[in-house]
Amino acid sequence: MKEKEMIRLLRAEYKRARDIKEALEEQDVSFQMVETENNRIFVNVSEEQLEKALAIIHMLMEDMGANGIQIEGNLKKYRKILVPVDFTPYSENACYVAIGLAKRLNAEIELLHAYIFPELTSLPFDDTYSFHGTMSEYMEEAMDNAKERLKKLAKQLRQFVAEKKYSGVSINYSLLRGLPADAISYMEESYQPDVIVVGTRSLEKRREEDSSVLKIIRGAGVPVLVVPESSGMEKLEEMRRIAFATDFDESDFGAIRKLSGLIAPFGLKVYCVHIGKQPVNEKEKNDMKELQQYFSDAYPELEVECLIVENEEVIAGLDEVILSYSIDVIAVTTHKRNIITQILYPSLTKKLFFHTNIPMLVFHS
Repeated sequence: MKEKEMIRLLRAEYKRARDIKEALEEQDVSFQMVETENNRIFVNVSEEQLEKALAIIHMLMEDMGANGIQIEGNLKKYRKILVPVDFTPYSENACYVAIGLAKRLNAEIELLHAYIFPELTSLPFDDTYSFHGTMSEYMEEAMDNAKERLKKLAKQLRQFVAEKKYSGVSINYSLLRGLPADAISYMEESYQPDVIVVGTRSLEKRREEDSSVLKIIRGAGVPVLVVPESSGMEKLEEMRRIAFATDFDESDFGAIRKLSGLIAPFGLKVYCVHIGKQPVNEKEKNDMKELQQYFSDAYPELEVECLIVENEEVIAGLDEVILSYSIDVIAVTTHKRNIITQILYPSLTKKLFFHTNIPMLVFHS
């Protein structure tokens, strides 16, 4: 009789082993519990009982807390993709990239368009007076026009999905009044997307005024994939290498878990990169060794190469990595900072946004 294949469900601190064991045994789930050298455990279950075991562990984490328990990144269900659209070519391009992503992740896509009305105070007095007379008609017409354009785009994308025979990819849309960042914040709460895909101009056309994408990145609570208009769906299919920039912050571990789930269907090689000033100190070397060991222990299925690049400038160092290793997408973790810090010290995310022309995947600490 063929032995059932076991799938890693989670890793946890040893102190949570008893809770996990009792929860699974109570519901008659067969499992393997493997101790590791670093006082942690791996829990494996059969493929047939995977969904049941996941539900049990989620309930355990809700009832008794998630501290010390990490569900495997490649089991994270990236089922919902939110795509903000404004009907520009680069926005439409992001829709097709989202389709390519949804095909691999078996996910659904929600298009979102936010529309606003012009400031009435900017009109001359006579125009303002006459405008108020037909205010409701104007607002209704603006909303109808936006809705028609959104329906047309959704129809176009659905036809593409049907022609390509991408089963499991559904496309819906939402229309909200307000600023894009506010609309996305609302959709994060109501729709609860797993990832946001947003389009942007190519680097040579990008301007400092193009702050809407940065606002989306700063305000989002889920990973954001920023797609330049020069990186279409075909580029997504050709992606082979991703660079993950690390500064050895604790938040990197959470980002790595999310990263592993998102890239698992693509089989990308991961370059874990730290840019250090010359000469690199022993702490940086030891931190990178620990991170390399973490990847080996926690994600043995991933092909990972860890690099420390000596460069006084982080952006220049990342440029060196992108060119030397033919990087297709770069992943970074962004941190919440106060407004003064943002002005005086622009974040790595912002610097990269105005510097690189490859897709950028942004996680949040």
